[in-house]
Amino acid sequence: MEKHLLALVLILVCLLSVLTPAVHAEEPELTRIEWVQQLVTTFDMTVEDDNYPDNYYSDIESSASYYRNLMVAVEFGVIDIEAGGEFRPQDPATREFAAHTLNYCVGFQLEDGAAYTYADSAETSYPDDLQVAVNRGWFVLSDGKILPEQNVTPAEASAMLTDAAQLLKELELSDNYENTYTFATDIIEVPDGTEVIATDDTSISITDCPVTITQGDVFVVYLNEIPVPYIAGSVTQSGSVTVISATLADDETVFAGIDAQGTVVGDLRQAEAYDGTELAYYVEATEQEYRTYEEALAAVERLPATQAAGSISPKGISLSCKKELKLGDAVTLSVDGKIKNVTVSYKISLAEGVAYVKLAYDLDVTYKVKGDYIPASCISNINDITFVYWGVPGVGGFKITYDVEWSGSFSGVQSWHKELGMSVSRSDGFRLIRDFKTKTFTMVAEATFQVGFKAKFGVTELPAFNAYAYASMGSVGKLKIQTYQDDAAPQKCMHFAAYLYAECGLQGSAKLIIKETVSLKYEIFNAKNSPIRISHHYEDGVLVAKCTRDANKDWFNVSLGGGGSISGGGSRGYYTPGSSGYMASGWSGGSSNTGWENGNPVVIYTYTTDDNGNATITGYNGKASGLVIPATIDGHTVVAIGNGAFRGNSRLRAVIFPDAVTRIGSNAFRDCKNLTSIQLPAGLTELGAMAFGNCVGITEITIPKGVAAARIDAYAHGRGPFGNCANLSAVTFENGITRIPANLFSCCNGKIETVLPDTVTEIGYNAFENSGLFTIKLPEKLKKIQSYAFAGCGNLSSIIIPGTVTSIESSVFSGCSALTTVRIPESVTEMGESVFKNCSSLYDVNLSSSCVNIKKSMFEGCSSLEKITFPDKVTTIEASAFLDCTALKEIVWSKALTAIEGSAFKNCSSLTEIAVPETVTSLGNQAFSNCDALTTITIPDSVTSFGTSMFYDCDALVTVNLGSGLTAIPKSSFEHCDVLESVTVPRRVTSIAADAFKNSVKFTSIFIPRSVTSIDSTAFSYPAKLTIYGVPGTYAETFANENSITFVAQQTGATAVALDQTTLSLAKGSSAQLKLTVTPENFTDAVTWKSADTSVATVSDTGLVKAVNNGSTVIKVTVGSVSASCKVTVVQPVTGISLNRTSLTLEALGTFQLTVRITPANAEDPRVRWSSSAPEIAAVSDTGLVTALKKGTAVITVTSMDGSNISRTCTVTVSNTAYICKTADELESPHNYENSCTDVWSYTLPGATELNVTFDTRTCMEDGFDFLYLYDANGTEIGKYTGTELAGKTITIPGDTVRIKMASDASGNEWGFKAQVRADAGELANGVKWSFRPSENTLSINGAILEGHKVLIACYDDNGKLTKLEVWTVSGSVKLPDSARICVFYIDEANKPLCAAATVRG
Repeated sequence: MEKHLLALVLILVCLLSVLTPAVHAEEPELTRIEWVQQLVTTFDMTVEDDNYPDNYYSDIESSASYYRNLMVAVEFGVIDIEAGGEFRPQDPATREFAAHTLNYCVGFQLEDGAAYTYADSAETSYPDDLQVAVNRGWFVLSDGKILPEQNVTPAEASAMLTDAAQLLKELELSDNYENTYTFATDIIEVPDGTEVIATDDTSISITDCPVTITQGDVFVVYLNEIPVPYIAGSVTQSGSVTVISATLADDETVFAGIDAQGTVVGDLRQAEAYDGTELAYYVEATEQEYRTYEEALAAVERLPATQAAGSISPKGISLSCKKELKLGDAVTLSVDGKIKNVTVSYKISLAEGVAYVKLAYDLDVTYKVKGDYIPASCISNINDITFVYWGVPGVGGFKITYDVEWSGSFSGVQSWHKELGMSVSRSDGFRLIRDFKTKTFTMVAEATFQVGFKAKFGVTELPAFNAYAYASMGSVGKLKIQTYQDDAAPQKCMHFAAYLYAECGLQGSAKLIIKETVSLKYEIFNAKNSPIRISHHYEDGVLVAKCTRDANKDWFNVSLGGGGSISGGGSRGYYTPGSSGYMASGWSGGSSNTGWENGNPVVIYTYTTDDNGNATITGYNGKASGLVIPATIDGHTVVAIGNGAFRGNSRLRAVIFPDAVTRIGSNAFRDCKNLTSIQLPAGLTELGAMAFGNCVGITEITIPKGVAAARIDAYAHGRGPFGNCANLSAVTFENGITRIPANLFSCCNGKIETVLPDTVTEIGYNAFENSGLFTIKLPEKLKKIQSYAFAGCGNLSSIIIPGTVTSIESSVFSGCSALTTVRIPESVTEMGESVFKNCSSLYDVNLSSSCVNIKKSMFEGCSSLEKITFPDKVTTIEASAFLDCTALKEIVWSKALTAIEGSAFKNCSSLTEIAVPETVTSLGNQAFSNCDALTTITIPDSVTSFGTSMFYDCDALVTVNLGSGLTAIPKSSFEHCDVLESVTVPRRVTSIAADAFKNSVKFTSIFIPRSVTSIDSTAFSYPAKLTIYGVPGTYAETFANENSITFVAQQTGATAVALDQTTLSLAKGSSAQLKLTVTPENFTDAVTWKSADTSVATVSDTGLVKAVNNGSTVIKVTVGSVSASCKVTVVQPVTGISLNRTSLTLEALGTFQLTVRITPANAEDPRVRWSSSAPEIAAVSDTGLVTALKKGTAVITVTSMDGSNISRTCTVTVSNTAYICKTADELESPHNYENSCTDVWSYTLPGATELNVTFDTRTCMEDGFDFLYLYDANGTEIGKYTGTELAGKTITIPGDTVRIKMASDASGNEWGFKAQVRADAGELANGVKWSFRPSENTLSINGAILEGHKVLIACYDDNGKLTKLEVWTVSGSVKLPDSARICVFYIDEANKPLCAAATVRG
């Protein structure tokens, strides 16, 4: 039975197999993720540095094989699913999904009002994209319907991607394409290669024009090898240049055929700054900015070829653009951008009916708000502010603008590669071209804001186009707060959400291809497809992972601009995870109950607390790229960032600190290589060593005014807070800072440029040591520069030291190898050692006349210094002062110099001749050793101390003149003087030390006087060829005999003797050197000096006279049988000076008479000399009358003139400033005026008997608190005014002078004042008077004009041009022209003015 059943089954199976028709396997469905991956491949979408966005989808895992491609598509906005939603990667790709995503990539846009040609458009979410699909033939309609939810078949997908590939191929350019242009009849073609300059849209200049162009002709010139047609207006010839005023011609009437393609590289020199934008040229290889393109180009050309390569930008140069915009009181937005790699690609074929043009460029931008919170309403109208315009000849041009709307705090960094263009064809119409390459974007904010950039590309000259394309990109954010009144926690929720927006558009025509004019707008990123979507939630001030009250609450359901609406934390419950690079602040954790993610506690910050419960952040575990450090953690106020807290965090790009932070510790942000934007807190007082060390991304920094301390590490040169920040170039100090802290920029190797605020009075030690400081402007109030402040600044080539500096400490500029010139102002009274040591390029130095000592090593190693002039107060040149100054050729000595210390001029190998001043008494060891070019040296009789090795190794020395003041020839004095042949030893020398003339190979002759009693056996190296000349029977003969040296007796008697002075007047206690001249010079007689009355004056054996007591005596010198004498009179010197005041406080224009009392009363010469250390602050007359001029301090010095140099000083403090106005236009205060101001403005109109002073209608003082006082020339008060009492009023002042004094209190101010002055009457000279009638504009001259005398009237216009000149010889009246300024002179017969000009008007 079982066998029968089995057989039956087999039979049934066979029958079924015969009867059932064949079923083919179904075509595999194309999934959504497969379709997206194919788009990524087709359009070569790339993201730098794996800079992927966050995963916004609840059903996507990072471990999925397709994760990277999906994230790349998200980065470019291809996917527009709300954050927190599902992507459904394995669902089939529908027609609508495929059409929408593909058209997003290719950029077709329907014209406004275009009708849909399929019946089921109402059932779609993206009807425009589906209409493009119909137009392109991607899908076949079924009964007039497109069926949007139908799955895409592989065949359809293949056709769509093939079409996309063809569109991309159409944009490809061929290498070395042979362009052809044909023109209509009667079009004049200026051949390509002719030099043409299109200075603007209306002026064309052609050099050596090979064709004739007349008015009305249509002509074509080539710009960037592109023909541009014009209609000629006026035509002029200037030498070989034809200049044509022209307008652009219509392409349709000019071109008969075009087949052309190519790429134009943008010319940096075509860029124009707008609205205060600062332009510079940035060389990528050197990371340095230059003011002009030519300077940048020269820098590139100095580079090795390999270093200069690697950029599309011409010569590797980028355009640097900087702009600052005021958003409100004390609030600014600064924008810093670099534009490079600008190219324009084009392709036109009239035969095929297609054309396209594309602009590509790279833009790196940092934007930052500086200041306090202001409402968005204050700046709501700020938009579309032009940043830079860049013309591209032959194409058109593009401009970049930025717009901002903000309240709160933010900063950001954008780095993007942008491609913007348009394509047109007869079959498809217009479409926008966009790019699929991105760089980086970082945004730090807790605010409501919109900030971004817009690029507008005009194509007005390229044949076939007259259109504009634009693209904008930026970020939008919104902050919302909700409070609760129940007993549950939290009591306050605050939600912040933001996204990246982008859109592009097109407007214009391409009449050579199609006739229509189009206007298209295309949204790239909105809130639903933005690659950056941020959703932060705070509860009672603490950032948490999700809302406790309602995790799925939709916080924002209104449009924020840029398309769509923000729904961060919305219905799908998306919150930015802690692992995100957009987690701006990190959780405020530190304990287990403050933050969570996926149900687990998360500790983002670690911290310690002090005795006051304040927190110092010690570590950070978050993933944020933009970081807003919280003001509190777990209720503890954050006051410091601890050592190494964020060290090595490569994710960080921007950081904002709470204002309560006072200290940022050592290494806090060290090695954060991608950190580019930081805003230091307003309350900061201390920065630790290498706090931002090695942060190569930082290019600018603002130092708050409260920063007082900066630390350095133990590295050899001591690296400061910004050590090795190689790209830091723009440094700003907040106004109000008074001292630049020590070590602040030590070892910061960025090329720093900075201007110090006027409030700075001191620069601390090591402040910029070994930094890349490039330029610095020092403020006018600077007093002191401490040690090593600029040491090792190898890029610093010039510096202006203001006239207020009094102290420059040691090594301030040492090692500034590029420094070329220095002017030390007169105010400097103290300079330390080694100030300019190793400034190898320094060639020009001007020292302060107050300089007394040239300190040790001050100019050591200044190998370019050729000349030095010592001020007349210099008494000492200290050791090594000019050591190794190998170019030094000329020295102008001080009249007061007394000492030159050891090695002072050692190795000065260009010095050829030295004549030591007669005031010098001592020379230190090796003072002139190794001076290889030195041929002649003269030592005066005044020198009594002579160091060892003085002229060691002076290879060219041939002439030596030693003064009679020397008593010894020290060790090695002339050792290795290779060409020295002979020396005469002075008559008072008693010893010649060891090695004195050692190895002087040509030395053969020496005269040794009778005074020498000791000669070391090693003094001479070559006795066999030496001859000693001397007096018989002296030690010279004995030494010669003992050492087998030839001795020649020389006994020459003196025949005449003279003294440089025969009468001498000395102050008691002073001294003077008498100079002796003996004939012949080689005399051998003994010299004796004596005084007839030693109680009056004594004399030394060198002729030094010392005054002992009042009276007269005779000094006599005898040489052999001849003698000379000098009558010496000793007089009473000034021994003391006293002043009636030693300190004064004056108001501007105030005066005070200083008087002196001379002690003793019988001083022979009681005359004194007056001087001021700062005559611009307080001047002093020859009689001691002090006049106060400007706010500040000056020292008035009175000095005796009898040679005793007794002096006394009076310190004058001027409490305000007097502005002595040369013209009435200068009678104007600052607007608004400063607080605590007591300044005075004074104006004199010569010859006037009264002045009419008219005040501007805006004149205003803080009512009841601030005042204006009016005075005449005698100081008589005319009136006191406040508020608007003077606005538009005229006040009459008697005489020719008006003085206006402002008195403002410490707070509150207003506009201030501005005044004009007119005189209606005055006196010229000799009783001749003038009067002016403004209503009639008539000038009258009254009084008898002397014979031969004349009155000259001169009238000038607003530009100072003389419009009328008239001479009168009699009295009378004259009608004057309407002139800006009228002057009257009284002149004699020789046309010489007999009085100052009387200014009637102006």
